[in-house]
Amino acid sequence: MVLILAVFTVVVMPLVAVLLSYNQIQQLVHRAEGFAAKTVCCAVFLSNRSVDKFLTENELSTLPPFIVGSTVNQEEGYVESYFLTKELSSVFRMPTATAVYLGPHLGCQLHSETFQQSHMKYRSKAIPPPPLPRPESRSSCVEEVLNNEFSAAGLAHNQTRAAVVIHRGKIVGEAYQSLMGITAAMPLLGWSMTKSVHTAILGAAITAGVVSLDDALELPDMSHAKKERLTELNGGVPLTFRSLLHMSDVLEIEENYGIFADIAHMLYGSPDSAAFAVSRTTRDITPPATGKNESSFGWYYSSGVSNTIAKELRARFPSEEMYQQFPQTHLFSRIGATSFAVEMDTSGTFIASSFAYATARDWARLGELFLRQGRWEGEQILPEGFVELVQQPHPRSGGHYGGQFWLNPARVSVAEYNVLPHDHREKVRRMWTTEVLPADAFYMNGYLGQTTMIIPSLDLVIVRLGFTRDTVKGQVITWDPKVFYGGILECVRAEYRQ
Repeated sequence: MVLILAVFTVVVMPLVAVLLSYNQIQQLVHRAEGFAAKTVCCAVFLSNRSVDKFLTENELSTLPPFIVGSTVNQEEGYVESYFLTKELSSVFRMPTATAVYLGPHLGCQLHSETFQQSHMKYRSKAIPPPPLPRPESRSSCVEEVLNNEFSAAGLAHNQTRAAVVIHRGKIVGEAYQSLMGITAAMPLLGWSMTKSVHTAILGAAITAGVVSLDDALELPDMSHAKKERLTELNGGVPLTFRSLLHMSDVLEIEENYGIFADIAHMLYGSPDSAAFAVSRTTRDITPPATGKNESSFGWYYSSGVSNTIAKELRARFPSEEMYQQFPQTHLFSRIGATSFAVEMDTSGTFIASSFAYATARDWARLGELFLRQGRWEGEQILPEGFVELVQQPHPRSGGHYGGQFWLNPARVSVAEYNVLPHDHREKVRRMWTTEVLPADAFYMNGYLGQTTMIIPSLDLVIVRLGFTRDTVKGQVITWDPKVFYGGILECVRAEYRQ
């Protein structure tokens, strides 16, 4: 302990201080602590995992070694993270971060201040009902594709954790990475698939009469001058939920994911994610040229926009209790997807950009809801026409982004997709979709390879959950989505003559 303190005091801290102010150091440490506290909390209490080598070598590997420590309080249901050790955190006057487990439907919530019992006000110990049985009709061909994906050799190069294939309402293939302790009952993080989840919540709220797509947004955290400018760019009318659904370029927050970047601060360092998103000015909005009285917004993929939608939706509910319970009562329980947890920021707003957990089967159920045009066993969960709306591409996305869902640009035309600059960051990553998928495919997509693929023409939903990075321990990852999805599609077409 004395040696570590001496090294950090004499060598590390002065060096870092040359580059950053003390306030900046505190902010960076705070984000790292928030990331660690929330990651460990969700793993232990929500997914029932242990803090083992797989968690350390994967989820927590983005943190510099030994910089952040964490303590799990099993009895009270929270995780506290701190700089190095609790003692050193106090010596260097660093903040700590606490993530509190609120129950199976709200997951974990960050609190940056010293933990108090009052933070337990949302806590629910309700146990979700067991998953409903699913009809199965296993395909030996699909199972072979999955067996190759989940072999020990496959783990080394693809890091796929769970996969479920639903065809014509039946499970034709399913697999879990047992070498990492992943099971069918384990809720797994969808990252940006949460954007599509929250869109389903928005749709259910429209069905329930809570909100309308054309309601004007209040944007309480935005300056009057900025709101006036956005109104002007929007053809002279205020922004609405419809304005933001397709990721119109309205916020000046940068979509970058490093620990120094805006998104890390929004998710792990800010108590109010939407307020942070609308206040940032780290990039310029450059409206494309348009005709008079036309919307002048370009397209920009923005997690801040998703969280802005979430805060606006929250304001339409008459009580906090109704808001927190609504996803379960009006969406997930009605389709039998009872493992879903949608997490809140410290202020109590759902983090629509990033933090929904569910089992692979329940991710598939949500995909099926969109496959069935928002209907489930005769009940219209989402409004008529809502599924068609989310499949309409933003006119300036090159045909590859709809209403918080990714699209196959081939549904418009590959030529229009190619209007995007060749080095556009999303274009290069998603070119494979035009080569493998049917034109009508649309999908939820999240960081590190989370996907819920919906293909109406084949009556097919494919869920793939993983932790696929470019490299692992210096080894290049060679996972190819064309091989995975192409193999499954080949099986379905051959076995069912489609």
